[in-house]
Amino acid sequence: MIRGISEAVIYGDQKKDRNFEYSPAIIFSVFCEKNVMGHLERFLDNNLDEVHIQILQTISILIQNIGITNQLCFLFDLLVVYIMSHKAMNTIISKTYNFNNSEVVNYYIAFLKSLSVRLNDETLMFFFNEVMWILIIEI
Repeated sequence: MIRGISEAVIYGDQKKDRNFEYSPAIIFSVFCEKNVMGHLERFLDNNLDEVHIQILQTISILIQNIGITNQLCFLFDLLVVYIMSHKAMNTIISKTYNFNNSEVVNYYIAFLKSLSVRLNDETLMFFFNEVMWILIIEI
């Protein structure tokens, strides 16, 4: 289910046809209205490494891919800002993961890299106060 979220959003982002039943406006609306980020945050309460890996992978894929292929659709730029500004990002970054599992470490690093690639004047402000200190403390 978690992976399906990113697949649907990426597929909708890459579709250029406005008549596509999963248009960018619909995907953006559903993603926000259904509080997908909040659900992913709650899934982190599960202590299974596999769940944590899937969440880290899903968020990384979303951040890396949405808005890249469809430059004309500002809704996906908004979705990136929505994802990065959501309070769940603080939880995902500061969560104590099982770093004894090399796969968890790899996905966590990939997640941090995907965040760093998307940092700009608009998105940096979401991480400057709280998360920046969280990242410094974690390192």
